[in-house]
Amino acid sequence: MNTPNFAETTGMPLRGTPDTIGFAERGAETLKMDIYHTGGPARPGVLYAYGGGFVKGARENERQSALIARLLHDGWAVVVPDYRRGAPPEALAQPLLRQVRQAARQARSEGVGLARKLMGHRLFLASEDISDALRYCRLNWGALGLTGPRLAMIGVSAGGLAGNTLCHPPVPWQGRFEQPDAMVSLAAPVVHPFALRRDAPPVWVLHGQRDRILPVGDSARIAARAPEAGAPVEVQMPPDAPHIQITRYLLQRTVAPGQTYYDLMAAFLRRNGVGPDPLASEGRGFNPVRNNG
Repeated sequence: MNTPNFAETTGMPLRGTPDTIGFAERGAETLKMDIYHTGGPARPGVLYAYGGGFVKGARENERQSALIARLLHDGWAVVVPDYRRGAPPEALAQPLLRQVRQAARQARSEGVGLARKLMGHRLFLASEDISDALRYCRLNWGALGLTGPRLAMIGVSAGGLAGNTLCHPPVPWQGRFEQPDAMVSLAAPVVHPFALRRDAPPVWVLHGQRDRILPVGDSARIAARAPEAGAPVEVQMPPDAPHIQITRYLLQRTVAPGQTYYDLMAAFLRRNGVGPDPLASEGRGFNPVRNNG
């Protein structure tokens, strides 16, 4: 893995080699996931879904390394799965493709400004693959060195769109997807406002007003509608947060003296039962190694 020195961001470079295993078959392709673990006692798990507009992106990406390093230091294990990218519409059966397009039309009729290409078949395929990754981790949590089947998810950009769709799917897809126990969405809104549900997993959104790629107005709309629906969605919209380098912003930028947005995120995960004891990493050296579980 490309492991540049991220000391300027966290003081902690990402070291070590993850385990890479297959978790799902898609025709002749095997979808894989990387598992980062210190090799010590079991840890609560975070599934990290990268961005790339559903056409690019990779498990190994230097932009996400600093956040993975910080999560490891603070007591989590991190799972980074692949998902299908750049697939044609024919990858979905026609009845399902019609459902996807109808959901996108309804969202846009309610003012959602996301590009159509981010609300179509590739969103569904990514959601399906990430759902299977969550399911695999829940079925094999002991072998993966996790503390149990409760899992958090962090999704960036397209990965956040997919994770939010798992949490708030349109009616035809309810019960189809595995859901995280808590969702963190970085630079990505909830896609389908009409699907907001009271009984959904808690979602924490960080979407800045300097985002020039995904419309922050969509997150503002969700912030207004979530209380009406009773949906457990918290939205942070800092005036200076960008789209690119949102993980750097999360780690570095302070909300109050001595408190970063990362600290808010970590508190959200712990509050929802998917975080380590805050003192778990105290006195422990930081040296991520291969997990041989």
